[in-house]
Amino acid sequence: MKRALISALLLCLAGAGCSKPAQQKQDPLIQREVSAPAEQPSSETSTPAEASPAQAASKEELPLPFEATGPVAFVDGEEISAASFNEEVQKLVQFTHGRLPAQMLQPYKTQILQRLIDNHLLDREIAAKKITLSEAELDHELELFKKRFSDRAQLALVKIQLGMNDAQLRESLRAQATHKKFLETEHDVAVSDKDIEEYYKENIDRFTREEEVKASHVLLQVEREASEQEIEEARARAKEIAVKARAKDADFAALAKEFSEGPSAPKGGDLGFFPRKRMVPPFSEAAFKLKQGEVSDPVRTTFGWHVIKVVERKKAHVQSLSEVKESLREQLYSKKMREALTTTLAELRKDARIEHKEDHIKMNAEVPGVREREDSQGHGHLHAD
Repeated sequence: MKRALISALLLCLAGAGCSKPAQQKQDPLIQREVSAPAEQPSSETSTPAEASPAQAASKEELPLPFEATGPVAFVDGEEISAASFNEEVQKLVQFTHGRLPAQMLQPYKTQILQRLIDNHLLDREIAAKKITLSEAELDHELELFKKRFSDRAQLALVKIQLGMNDAQLRESLRAQATHKKFLETEHDVAVSDKDIEEYYKENIDRFTREEEVKASHVLLQVEREASEQEIEEARARAKEIAVKARAKDADFAALAKEFSEGPSAPKGGDLGFFPRKRMVPPFSEAAFKLKQGEVSDPVRTTFGWHVIKVVERKKAHVQSLSEVKESLREQLYSKKMREALTTTLAELRKDARIEHKEDHIKMNAEVPGVREREDSQGHGHLHAD
């Protein structure tokens, strides 16, 4: 079973397990150049794009922090095998490149075991009700899945991190899509236009957007311990760039690609749209004073010297229903699917005889930074050294 660990990710990306944000997220690597840490929105998950291709492509067999030596559970006498559990642990280790905090190992172990049991219960019920997925339906789900990625490179990186080729990804998605079809069959998860309109009216405050600007910048980095001379030299270079950027027919994106020392340089310094509080104060103050098309004088922040160009401005406004309708449809559908899954699993667990065999799961004290301590009941607990 290759899907227990990744089922949440696949369901989420396929549109059945999590909602899509109403607004497109900014690239965290770009935003880190100028955003205020306290104001920067946290990501929902650790995105695959945050890993380097070299890390993702590594095929090194990393040691497992815990490993099953026998069946990890029985469901009405049916075995959940050690092999299926260990395979999911290996997926987790590979996906995180072995960076598993010691304090999180116990929760991970519990989650993997519970998901294997839940999938077993679902698969058994689906088989009993003879629910199957046609190849055409699977093709449709695969297309929906692919649309969640900005390009082929991002999709390829996720497959590498999951340790899957195209055929394996398709089969994992088949399992999740079958679960989705089962829940749709057993529960009313359709979202009507009326549902969307009611939610929009009841939560109108959620759709109020602050004033935003779309800006690009050139960043000349200055170390915190830089001398006054180094700071002044960087300011002088930034001033020269600002002069070039204000010249007739100047190509700001080309200047950013040539001179900027920030992660946004390959994109021509593009930072996208952002509200005033998203960026550190000196940057925001300068950006929001500029008219559309204007270029700033050098602006100093803790990151260095910036030359900013405002490309577009948006006034504070309330998003219309038409702007958010499809995003809300996804969110409400996902909410109904989660509720249906919770209800179904509760019913299936109630009628099943489930026997956990956690004593068959052994912690690996040889994993760096981790040691095992046995409590009075003989259960393993992990602590960071």
